[in-house]
Amino acid sequence: MMILTTALLLGSISVTLPTEAYSSGTELRLGAIAQVVGEDPAEVELVSSVLLGYAPAPGYSRLLVSRRVLEHVHDALPGIEVRMSGARACRVWPEMTSIKGSAIEATARKELTRHLANTDAEATLVSVPKDIQVPAGTKPSALRSLISAASVRPGVVSVPVRIMVDGSLYRTVWTRWNVDVWGTHSVLIRPVRAGEVLRAIPDLSKSGYLGNPIRAMA
Repeated sequence: MMILTTALLLGSISVTLPTEAYSSGTELRLGAIAQVVGEDPAEVELVSSVLLGYAPAPGYSRLLVSRRVLEHVHDALPGIEVRMSGARACRVWPEMTSIKGSAIEATARKELTRHLANTDAEATLVSVPKDIQVPAGTKPSALRSLISAASVRPGVVSVPVRIMVDGSLYRTVWTRWNVDVWGTHSVLIRPVRAGEVLRAIPDLSKSGYLGNPIRAMA
C-alpha cells in the first residue's frame, strides 16, 4: 500500500497557490496565478488551463480559496490526481492598461469621416473622451466603431467606440459630435396654400429658366 501511494503521488500534478497574484484578460485560469508542475506535460497543460471564472474588474479583486480551487480542478478533470499546496487563499488583482481618450476620439472621428467623405460637412467633438483603465489582455486591446449612414445627419450625432479585450467586448464609450452640412436646398419665401402650383425663382445666370412646376403638399 505504501508503494502504491508513493507512485500515485509521484505521478500527480502539484499546484502551489500564492497569497497574491495578478491576472490579465477577462477570464481567470489556474496556470495564470498558480505554479503547476508534474511529470506529464500534457496533464500540466490541462490543469493550467482550468477556468476559475471571470477576472476581477478594475478597482476590484477576487479571493480564491485553495479548497474551492481544488474542487474546480476535480470537476473539470476528474481523471487527474492533483495536490494543492501553498496559501489557503489567494487574492487576485487585475493587471491594468490605459486606453487614451485621444485614441477613442480618433476611432470615432475616422468612422464619422467615412460617412461624410462625399459631403460638404464638418464634425466637431462636443466633449473630449477621458482616458479609461481596462484589464490587460493577452494581446493589445482594440478599438472599433461602426455606425449606419442613416444615423449621420445635421445636428448632434452619437458615435460608439467599442473597447475589445482579447476579442471580446469589454465596454462601449459613446462620443458626441456636432455635424454641420452645407448644401443648396429649395425653400419657401412666402406662405402657400395646399395644392397651389409652385415654380422656382428664375436663375438670372440662366436667362428664361423658370424651373419645373411642383404642387404644394398639405
